[in-house]
Amino acid sequence: MAKGSPTIGQLIKRIHSNEIAPAYSLFGNESFLQDFFIQELATYFLGDSGIKKHISLDDDKQDQLLADLSAFSLFSERELIVVRQIKKLTVNARKELVDYLNNSNAETCLVLIAEDYDDRNALQKLLKSNTISVDVRVPFPSKMKEWVSFIVKSKKYNINDGTISNLIDLYGDSIAHVVNEIEKITLMVGTETEIDDSIIESQLSAGREYHVWQLQDAVGNKDLEKSITIAKSLIENGTGIPQLVINFTNLFQQLLWYSMGVRQSTGYTGLNKIISGNLNKYSRNFDQQEIENTLLVLRKSDMLTKSTALSPLALIEPVIINICEGIYV
Repeated sequence: MAKGSPTIGQLIKRIHSNEIAPAYSLFGNESFLQDFFIQELATYFLGDSGIKKHISLDDDKQDQLLADLSAFSLFSERELIVVRQIKKLTVNARKELVDYLNNSNAETCLVLIAEDYDDRNALQKLLKSNTISVDVRVPFPSKMKEWVSFIVKSKKYNINDGTISNLIDLYGDSIAHVVNEIEKITLMVGTETEIDDSIIESQLSAGREYHVWQLQDAVGNKDLEKSITIAKSLIENGTGIPQLVINFTNLFQQLLWYSMGVRQSTGYTGLNKIISGNLNKYSRNFDQQEIENTLLVLRKSDMLTKSTALSPLALIEPVIINICEGIYV
């Protein structure tokens, strides 16, 4: 069995060339990457006539999995078997699985999905040594650019690095969100093959939805005008002041830990990867005293929301001004 850890992009290219392995193991919890890989595999391996089966070992279907793998007919159609919750596989079932992998059926392609990624895990080591392993963890912000470029170019469009950066700034809280916006943009451009900043601006003017993480980012950068614009849009679209205060508080609590030298290798609780990845940048905008003052302002704001008739924008705007301008009263 071939071994190694090629990138998902490299594997997609191999699949497009019909270089398809008997078994793949997907490690990570980025559902879009999981589905993207499986769909590409189904298209090229099954064509129009094959069968795709989904088995979740969470449903105690280990016997079904092993029976499907052992069933073989000279006249059977190709099968793509996708197995989730693979970590629930028993020790005995693992042995049977390895036996199958050492003598696999050419008409069957097996995809084993493990949501957790841990190089120390015995099952992961076993699968890596017997299948082609695929990293489908949520990409770090530095890797998001490669993914956007890959997806856009796979659709036969051209895009420059600057426009990719703008797309990520606007929609990069997850790959799925970026891809959703790319789909809208490609519908807009039609037969045009170049995606540039002017097209992105047209998409924005056609209807823009902001996300709370973008407000966190604007505040972390002390961008007052952008922060007010995003806050106003969020409020108009139904986001409540308590939610905004909670998200601000979470950002500055994590920023306080960061400023004190505390680092979390597994990510910062309640922050998406873009915000977590930017904590170092935000920490240069706020010293520890400013962070502590901001948390006090947010605490007062939380109490004020429960005892005032002020409009939501009238409540949150002074808070944002206080944070971005460094005015603490």
